[in-house]
Amino acid sequence: MTTNKRFLFVDLEATGLSENAGLLEIYAVLTNHRFKPRNTLHLVCGQPIRHYSQDIVWDEDALEMHSNNGLISEMKEIGCLNANYYQVQKALYFWLDSLPGKAADRYLAGSSVHGDRQFLSKMGLPIDSYVSHRHFDVSVFKAMDLISGTKLLEEKKVTDHRARTDVLIDIAVAQQVQKLWKSLTLTPDPDDGKVQS
Repeated sequence: MTTNKRFLFVDLEATGLSENAGLLEIYAVLTNHRFKPRNTLHLVCGQPIRHYSQDIVWDEDALEMHSNNGLISEMKEIGCLNANYYQVQKALYFWLDSLPGKAADRYLAGSSVHGDRQFLSKMGLPIDSYVSHRHFDVSVFKAMDLISGTKLLEEKKVTDHRARTDVLIDIAVAQQVQKLWKSLTLTPDPDDGKVQS
């Protein structure tokens, strides 16, 4: 068993999905190879941020969702704390620099995590030098469970659409998948490779 691999689960909340979206929240957890959490980062911005000056656009759905889930209220309470790009950048990279292990042994993990990786780069917060080029995309397992109708994974309802909740659900799914994987006996299908007449 390879025990030096780690998984960096990341989720972001933003003002929407448009080109002019701003970052609101980052939640990240580094786990070991058994998906046990080891290090955690939680940043809530005092205001939506971008690394270059451009008007930030709120999608109506995102504004309603984050008004209902308490994120906007939390941002108002924070006020100017972590309000600008440079403070968030400093906190993020300070945490990433403190993580154990080599970057090549850290897989970026989460649901549709390639999108979060791209979004961070657009925000001027690239994390490529801190993680492997490989992704561990949990949404694949969620989709397989849904499409197959097997319902092997425990259903967890996301009620607040906050980054922390999403990351913790993704870690729980990864733990379940690992447990199921260990119970599998992989045997070739006798019909594989046969020409059908």
